[in-house]
Amino acid sequence: MKKIYFSILLLIITSCNQSQNSKTQEPWGVSQLLEPKLLSYKIKSGKDIPKIISIGPGVVIKNSIGIGECRYNKNIEKLKSLVSDYKKDDKIVLYCGCCPFKNCPNIRPAFTLMNKLGFKNHKLFLGKKNKILFSLIPGLTIGSIIIKPAHLTNQAQWLDTLNLNLSSAFYAMKEALAIMQKQSNGSLIFYSSTAARIGIPNHEAIAASKAGIEALVRSAAASYSNRNIRFNCIAPGLTDTDLAKPITSNPQALEISKKMSPLNAIAQPEDIASLTAWLASDAAKFVTGQCFTVDGGLSATVPKPRA
Repeated sequence: MKKIYFSILLLIITSCNQSQNSKTQEPWGVSQLLEPKLLSYKIKSGKDIPKIISIGPGVVIKNSIGIGECRYNKNIEKLKSLVSDYKKDDKIVLYCGCCPFKNCPNIRPAFTLMNKLGFKNHKLFLGKKNKILFSLIPGLTIGSIIIKPAHLTNQAQWLDTLNLNLSSAFYAMKEALAIMQKQSNGSLIFYSSTAARIGIPNHEAIAASKAGIEALVRSAAASYSNRNIRFNCIAPGLTDTDLAKPITSNPQALEISKKMSPLNAIAQPEDIASLTAWLASDAAKFVTGQCFTVDGGLSATVPKPRA
C-alpha cells in the first residue's frame, strides 16, 4: 500500500509589543490586531465595515468617531457611554496613531475597558506608527509536494523543492531580522513536516529541505538569543488545507492517510494554528530553538490495530 504525505512551508513572523521586563500580559491577543490593508479593503468595498473609534489625539480614519485620548478618565467614560448602545458581538476597531504600542498611554485603558464590558469582536488598528514589527504573512502557504524517490527526481525538481521549502524561509528570516534586531524583540515561527522527522518513502527532496528548516531554526535561535528574538518550528502531518486538496479530495488517498494516523484522522488547520498562536505569545517567552510535531502521534507511536 502506497503511503501518501504532503508537506508545506508556512512562515509566520510576529513580534512582542511588550518589553522584555514586562510582567503583565497585554489585554489584546495577536488575533485582535488589525492590519491597515484589511481595514482599507472593508471601507472601500463597503462590506462588513466595523465601528471605528479613535482613542488618540486625532481622527484620521474616514467615518470614525473621536473619543479623545483614553489616558484620561473622562474619555474612558465617554467610550463607555458610546459603546453602551452597541451589541456585544458588534465589530469594533480602536485606533490611536500617536506612537508605538509599547509607549502608547491610550490603547491599554481603552482595550481593557472593552474586555471588561464583554465585547467579543473588538480589534486594535495596527498603524505604521504603532508597529515595532508586525509583519504577518497571513495564510502564506509555500511548498513543494513532490513525492518521488531520488532516482526519479531531476535537478530542476530538486532545486525547486529547496527554493520553495528552504530558501524562501531563509530570505524571509533575513528580512524580518533587519527590523527585529533594531527592536531587540520578536518571534519567528516556521513550518517543517513530519517527513523531516521520520523516514518516509519517496520523500527524499521534501525531507531534506524540511530538515533544513529545523536546522535553520536551531542555529538562528542560538545566534539571536542575545537580541531576545525567538525561533521555533512546527512539523505538521497531513493537514486539511487548500494545498492538500490533491490528497484530501481523493477519497482513497484520504482514507489511507487517516488509517496511517494513530488517531485515525488528519489535522485541521486550527490544530496547527493554536500551537502557532501560543508560540507567538508571551506565554511561550521561554521557548526557543524547538520543533514541535503535530501529526496525531504518527511519528512517535506504533498504534494498536483497529478492530
